[in-house]
Amino acid sequence: MEDLKKILLAHYDRYPLMQIEDFLKILYQNTFGPKHLGADPTLSKIQRFLAEELLETRENPQTPFIEDIGGDYCRVSLDVLLLHKMTVEELGNFFLSSMKNSPERNEESIKSFIHKTDQLMELVNFGQIPLPKETSRNFLKTYLASGVQPMHHSSTYEQSYEPHYRVVNKSLLGI
Repeated sequence: MEDLKKILLAHYDRYPLMQIEDFLKILYQNTFGPKHLGADPTLSKIQRFLAEELLETRENPQTPFIEDIGGDYCRVSLDVLLLHKMTVEELGNFFLSSMKNSPERNEESIKSFIHKTDQLMELVNFGQIPLPKETSRNFLKTYLASGVQPMHHSSTYEQSYEPHYRVVNKSLLGI
């Protein structure tokens, strides 16, 4: 789990305005990949969504093209499309394949996710990630009680970093 802590700290170093929900989003993606409950898009829908999102996307030199989120996954910035390092078709295929091969949400994977949240809270409790301890604990408690679900980035993260990426299995990129 030390690798996970390093990844969380690296993200915090790059994005110092991260909130507890942004860390939970990384942990969710690290555990479950890009699979969302009930989502079963076609390749054409994925490519259409990518093309539409590109219209709103500006190049963000602060964000790496490929950003490790631990486990089998990484975030691929849509900058790869803007700068013609990859095509919409390629990224769409990588994303769809990653979705189809994402782990199932079951008792074992949920336990793994919860164990990862313990690692996050250790970083918060020891001040390595300087989030408010009580607020973070309460947010996490409420989140877990409502069932482990995909989350959105915090509005602070959205406004500050304008994230545009897709979660992809690293093996598809040869990583």
